[in-house]
Amino acid sequence: MQDYGLPKRSTLSQTPYQIAYPNWLCAQIELPPVEKWSYMMYKESILNIKEMRDGYKDQWNDAYWEGIIKEYKYMDMKKPPLNEHAIDSEGAAELETLFK
Repeated sequence: MQDYGLPKRSTLSQTPYQIAYPNWLCAQIELPPVEKWSYMMYKESILNIKEMRDGYKDQWNDAYWEGIIKEYKYMDMKKPPLNEHAIDSEGAAELETLFK
């Protein structure tokens, strides 16, 4: 938060900056980074909110996202390298542009 010049009281309103924060937090407690599918769902949610306003909840494709989650969980069972699941800096930058 301080790196972005935001006061600590803004912790819950960090929307444009929350892309890097979860991975930083995981690193602080020695956990693996957030899985890439989670960021994909987040990005899609933001795009739906921007494009459909109040109707985005009614048009969410549950079957598609359940398939994505199952695929990544299956891949996780095979124990791929952590960096395949983590979002890269390019992906984080792409998500941050959604808020501009």
